[in-house]
Amino acid sequence: ESRTSTTAGLNVMNKIDHAEVPTPTRSSRDNNSHDELCRIGKTFVRLWAVSQIAHWFLGALSIRSPWQALQLSLCVGAAFMDSQLLGALAIGSRTAHLATRIPNAYDSEYLDGLTNLAAFLTLYRSGIAARRIEETRCTIRVQLAIFYLAAALWKLNTSFLDPRYSCASVYMAQLVDAYAPSLPRTNPFIAEAFVTAGPWLTVVGEAAIGLAAAVAPTLAVALGLLLHLGIALTPPPHDIAIYGVKCAVRFFWLIPVGATSACMEAVHPIWGAMHLAAGAVLMGVATAAAASSDEYRGGGNSDGGTQASARVSEVLATLSQANWVVFSYGCVASLMSRALLVECARAGSRIAEGFTSPQSSPYVDASAGAHGSLHPSASNSPRPLARSRLRLGGMISIIMTFVWALMAVPLGLLDVSTPNMFSNLRQSGGSNHWLLPTSLLQRWLARTGAASAYAGGVVRVEECNSTWINAHHPGEESAILSRGTRDMLRQIGHSGRSWSSATANVVGAWALPARADGAPFTRYT
Repeated sequence: ESRTSTTAGLNVMNKIDHAEVPTPTRSSRDNNSHDELCRIGKTFVRLWAVSQIAHWFLGALSIRSPWQALQLSLCVGAAFMDSQLLGALAIGSRTAHLATRIPNAYDSEYLDGLTNLAAFLTLYRSGIAARRIEETRCTIRVQLAIFYLAAALWKLNTSFLDPRYSCASVYMAQLVDAYAPSLPRTNPFIAEAFVTAGPWLTVVGEAAIGLAAAVAPTLAVALGLLLHLGIALTPPPHDIAIYGVKCAVRFFWLIPVGATSACMEAVHPIWGAMHLAAGAVLMGVATAAAASSDEYRGGGNSDGGTQASARVSEVLATLSQANWVVFSYGCVASLMSRALLVECARAGSRIAEGFTSPQSSPYVDASAGAHGSLHPSASNSPRPLARSRLRLGGMISIIMTFVWALMAVPLGLLDVSTPNMFSNLRQSGGSNHWLLPTSLLQRWLARTGAASAYAGGVVRVEECNSTWINAHHPGEESAILSRGTRDMLRQIGHSGRSWSSATANVVGAWALPARADGAPFTRYT
């Protein structure tokens, strides 16, 4: 190395004498590549930390204990200070936080925790920066592929694919009623076709994102942003924009060069203002659509009388605060859209110039001068997923994600916390899935007569006078749906009613309207 440095110095001196530009040595290119690769990791940590801070101040998180205050402080430090220690502590604390949420946690929280664990185990291990970045990219890419493929897989059941019972039908009817309310009157055939196609559109879309994450990451990002945009624009109670924020931040690792460039640009006032404006526009659209529903105009949306209408108005007023999370998603989606443009420019450059510089980093154009480059170039081609090498940390994260997404449901270990959310999957009293069984451990324990709480049978609740149980189960949310949504659902043979006990268990009973006095009791299993 000493001889190389001396020779390089003499060459530089000689070329300066002849007014020539010095050519970077291999060692300088390696150093530049290392710096740029470190920048990719640091940029992700800062983007992740900012999203966590936004979730606290604009989302549903609140500081209720010193433990939560510590997490927020670490995230602020990771976002605004260049410290590996703070980044590792912030990601580690948020990963550990998932343990305090079990079992009442949504699937997106598990995905959040598992990808945080992957980043913690791969980014902060010892070793060469290029290998750490490559392992993190590969690990989270596989995790996203498993997640979206599992989400599509669990929807292959008789209930979800039947528009008369499917959650997707409710989503589609809400979108039509919010953004094209006259369509059911002017062209009922198109409106009904859109709502009826909802189940298959969802399955195909999620499966396409999962497959693309493995073979065409740029396409996966585009499809993923589109899917989560539709979810974010859905009126309450299904405007789950925070789900899109968490996934969009993880899309960083599908297009790391473009995402890093976009984040570096976002510091500029013009680019930053553009992303903020995109969030504001999306929030305005979602707020206007929600406000156009009859319940927001005080036109009682429940069959339970004045008391129920007042409760519905209270719930809706609280849920409308989630529009700030829509703002967050708009900002992140705008940032990732800019990253997509950078990736498309990279693809065009590779087609035009071919593959060159075999000694360069898979992410960095080390030949672009003394500081390297994160801009589009022919040499910025990440290695295919099949050629990526994983170490222990990455393998542990992927195995945990596989067990969580694809084995917990058949074994009967988890219910609301896996990628089976909104899948209409039956997990008690048999399976309605086309291919796979559910709750095998419960069936096995029941057959063997084991003295276990998990060996019980199916219970049919005919009547209940428990205030707590009635507040959480069966969790009907039909009163929050607009009249137009319910009417459209009835036109396709749907009951026009919707239940989500998971909302009460995970978010809180306040998020659902209470059953009105004198209203008939809904029997459930």
